[in-house]
Order: sequence, then structure tokens, then C-alpha cells
Amino acid sequence: FGFLSGVDTLSIQQSPAFLSAKAGASMKLSCEVTDFGAGVPKIYWYRQDLHKELQLLFYSMTTVSVDPSNLGQFTASRPNSSHFFLDSTAVAVNDTAVYYCAGSPHSDSNTDTLCTETTPALSPSHFPVSVFPYLNSQRHTSSD
Repeated sequence: FGFLSGVDTLSIQQSPAFLSAKAGASMKLSCEVTDFGAGVPKIYWYRQDLHKELQLLFYSMTTVSVDPSNLGQFTASRPNSSHFFLDSTAVAVNDTAVYYCAGSPHSDSNTDTLCTETTPALSPSHFPVSVFPYLNSQRHTSSD
């Protein structure tokens, strides 16, 4: 998926394509943003529960910087300019939702320079995450 704003574009790849987990299991979702041109892209994690609006979970304006630092059992990390991870140490049944990674080009990595504000581009490949009270295997992942 690409997003065009002036000369800035970006692509978003997420994995796994879907995840089913037993309640209490850990999970890790991965987002990679590429083709973002100069600077460092802004990256976001959203969650959408069934029949509800998108909810912003985490955002990162620069490498290593993530806000908020944690949200209950969820944490996010950004080890470099292109990767943003969403982790949970123990998912619950009410964590069943669709999780989206979004990105927005950043015009300049220099913090003293005004950055171009753009609407985040949501990836069409999202993460349906299903959490079950009882599941034979601890964790099942599959990608399309």
C-alpha cells in the first residue's frame, strides 16, 4: 500500500496476516514501513473492536520514541526508523480485534525543522487477532 503526499510515499507491510491465541498467551505483531523518502516516518498502531471506531494505541514520531510507553499488557517498540512492533505479554478474550499499523511521511529528521503534517495511511493488510478462552495450541500464526 502506498501513500502519496507531494513527493513522499511509503509502503507498509504487516505480519502475521492473522493470529489466534489462547487467553494468557503472548503475541507480537510486526509493522515495516519502507519507501518513505527523506527523514523518519511517523508510525501508529490502531485497534478496532467489532462494530466500534478505530482507537489509537501507540504512536512513534522518531526512532526509539513511543507514546504511551505501555497500555495495560500492551507495549510497542521501534528499534529503527522502519520497524514498529506491538507486543502483549498476556492477551485476553476482550483483546480480540483488528489491529492496524499506519504510517505518515515525515519531511525532515531534524527536530528543529517543521515537519509536513499528513494523514496516516492505513495498511489494507491488517491483523485480525482472535483470542479464545481455550485453544489446543498456545499460539497459531499464519500469513497469506
